[in-house]
Amino acid sequence: MVVKNELMKTVAIKTIGCKLNQYETQLMGEQFLRRGYRWVSFGERADVYVINTCTVTARADYSSRQAVSRARRLTEESRAGANGSPLIVVTGCYAEVAPHRLSSLRGVDLVVGNDHKDRLAQIVEESSRMGREPTRLVPSPPGRNRSLAASPPISGMRGYTRAFIKIQDGCNFSCSYCIIPRARGSEVSKPFELVLEEAQKLAQSGYREIVLTGIHIGRYHDGESSLTTLLDKLLRLNPHTRFRLSSIEPEEVRPELIQLLSTHRNLCPHLHLAIQSADEKVIEAMNRHYTPEFLRQLLERIVVRVPGITLGADFIVGFPGETKEQFLNTLSFVKRSPLAYLHVFSYSDRPGTAALAFENKVTPEEKSERSRELIALGRSRRREHLERFRGRELEVLIESRRHRQTGLLTGISDNYLRVVLEGPDDLKRQIVKVNAQRLLDGELLGGVVQDGG
Repeated sequence: MVVKNELMKTVAIKTIGCKLNQYETQLMGEQFLRRGYRWVSFGERADVYVINTCTVTARADYSSRQAVSRARRLTEESRAGANGSPLIVVTGCYAEVAPHRLSSLRGVDLVVGNDHKDRLAQIVEESSRMGREPTRLVPSPPGRNRSLAASPPISGMRGYTRAFIKIQDGCNFSCSYCIIPRARGSEVSKPFELVLEEAQKLAQSGYREIVLTGIHIGRYHDGESSLTTLLDKLLRLNPHTRFRLSSIEPEEVRPELIQLLSTHRNLCPHLHLAIQSADEKVIEAMNRHYTPEFLRQLLERIVVRVPGITLGADFIVGFPGETKEQFLNTLSFVKRSPLAYLHVFSYSDRPGTAALAFENKVTPEEKSERSRELIALGRSRRREHLERFRGRELEVLIESRRHRQTGLLTGISDNYLRVVLEGPDDLKRQIVKVNAQRLLDGELLGGVVQDGG
């Protein structure tokens, strides 16, 4: 058996970016497993290195190129063995929008478009038989007329306690700063019954929480089924599994979704909203379609209907033309809002977007200053939010890894609070009731609630 393992081909996959990419990494990894590969960590020597890239910001581009460099160093350290020299494969959103840029990087053998991820292992083996020179490009098909109906369900999430399901891909909108429609194409939804089937298999495999993900999940549509129709069915069919939504657009948090959040115990009371700015003029320049007053009323409506919910949001600082006063409008909005945490991004030009041509660019120094200020406010809001839950019971999914700093168990509550606690390993991957006792470096320290206690 040992000899067999040594002769098996190996694959290592590096994921840059969002939950959707993480799901697709699992999808690709399972393809290789079915073809007899062994899936190893990216830092190990492998026969195939796959970099699943992101291009949402310039920093993501840089991280993707760094991953290619790391793979090249690993291949140079490896000696050609029974399986030949290692192969470097680049896929994902950066590969979709800049294939020639990536193919010019030393060591890259294969660049594959997003629409071919569901058959990446097959493409890799075909490429291996064709030889190594020159770098081969496999772009997404013209027109991007695709479907998620043929995408096989995943069996789990390697290295994760929670499972993800890709229910939707693509975007039909044209926010002036966003490259994702170019990278992901137009909107497409996974068939209703396939989502139900995948969720059932993951729940039967022991996953206690499933995150629904996509590019624009609020636009999920399959026949007569919307996101709320899908959610309602999932929640009723899987009463012992909790479900969580990934990022959603503010306009798509409709009354029926708030109703589900308020009535179903297994729908996590947590929403992450793609707000981006709370200044009316900046929102308009971004080609987004809501107002600060709409956002204010939406957030108030949610917290009234769903007590204890955790609300988070994305914000972009330094958008072209954003004045200091307009930034302060966003800052003031956050201070008065019930938002509990923030993800802050500094604007960066993206090729092919309308904002690339906008004038009055904000200086890097000013963007950094605004980013620091908004991040600091976000940390303050998180601490205030955590304080509200001291002395309260939380339902916490215990993760399979322990807390790095303390060695204690660690997990995520249904309302998305990080909790650390003492306990045995047999609590891992289980949902337990925890009494939140005090704050510990921006997290909650708690104790397991004993039966009858």
